Amino acid sequence: MANQLELLEATPRWRAALARSLALPENNKDYNGGIQIATLDDYGIPRVRTLSFREILHPEGRPDLPVFVFASDVRMQKVLQMHKHPYVELVWWFKGSNEQYRITGVARVVTAPDVDLGPPGEAKVNTLAFDALDRQGFDWPKKIRDLYDVNDDERRASLIRPPPGSRIPSYDTAKAWVEKVPKLEEAKDERDRRYQEEGLRNYSLLLVEALEVDWCELAHRPHRRTKFERTVGGWEEWPVVP
Repeated sequence: MANQLELLEATPRWRAALARSLALPENNKDYNGGIQIATLDDYGIPRVRTLSFREILHPEGRPDLPVFVFASDVRMQKVLQMHKHPYVELVWWFKGSNEQYRITGVARVVTAPDVDLGPPGEAKVNTLAFDALDRQGFDWPKKIRDLYDVNDDERRASLIRPPPGSRIPSYDTAKAWVEKVPKLEEAKDERDRRYQEEGLRNYSLLLVEALEVDWCELAHRPHRRTKFERTVGGWEEWPVVP
């Protein structure tokens, strides 16, 4: 069993830096919960949008294998894009500390058991983090339920609306939609439970296993830029021209 010192030494420097960036008061003056993520559609056209960051996981005893966790309505286009074309890139900008993290990785989508997205696209890399979490028996259904409850009532209600991006006659159509759905343990009647069941079926986790990181520190004079690449033995890093 790895001790705390060994775990600390195994943590890649960019991961420790990101933890500091997230904790800095000057970064928390502005919203830092949104990360831009780029995917590819079936025509090879890049698609980018902002996702709400949930957390970073890693297999037990393996801080060198971080996995970024996001959540989404499974009916959104980005979910199928990440499932079929698993290579993605994230960009996270911290205004307060003038830092940018660009993270290249491979994605995995976790859905309700009865949701079939078809065969996943092939990732031609060793998904060390995903494989280790699977071996350790990570409880993904529990994580889905936990994050479902973290949402507010309005967000949970959005999961039982018509599919995102589908056409509607007018903006007034939205007035007929359910406005709020309570947490799982707060259902008041059968209708609430039915809404929750439907919402959970439409809820998915989007996981990104980090493979490469490009870290820019623009508060430094001169600016600093460092590249990191995951290898079989850990993470390699080297400075590059900003």
